[in-house]
Amino acid sequence: MKKIIAGMTKEPVSDTELNAAREYMINSFMFGFTSPASIVTQRARLEYYGYPDGYLEQYRDNIAKVTKMDILKAARTYLHPDAFKLVVIGDAAKFELPLSTQGSVRELDLKLNMPKP
Repeated sequence: MKKIIAGMTKEPVSDTELNAAREYMINSFMFGFTSPASIVTQRARLEYYGYPDGYLEQYRDNIAKVTKMDILKAARTYLHPDAFKLVVIGDAAKFELPLSTQGSVRELDLKLNMPKP
C-alpha cells in the first residue's frame, strides 16, 4: 500500500485508472441523494463549509474535467508516504514477516482497558 501511494506522488495515474475513478465518481454521485433528508443534509454541509453556489450542480462536470496532472499535483500536495503510520492488529507471531521489516514497532496491549467479566 505504501509503495502504491508513494508511486502516486511520482508519476501520473494511467488512463485506465483515471477513467475508472471518473466513472465511479460520476455514476455513484446520485446515490448520495436517495431521500429528502440526505439532500437537506448535503446542502446544509456545503453551506456550512462555504462551498460555492452551484457546487452540486457542477460536480459531475467538474469531475469529468479532472486530468492526470491534477491528480499528480494533489498527490504531491497531500500525500506524504514517509509520514504514514501503519497500524496492525493481530497476533504478531502469526504474521508472515516480523513487523520490524516495516519500520520501528510500538506494541500496545489492548486488553488493558477491557472490562473484567
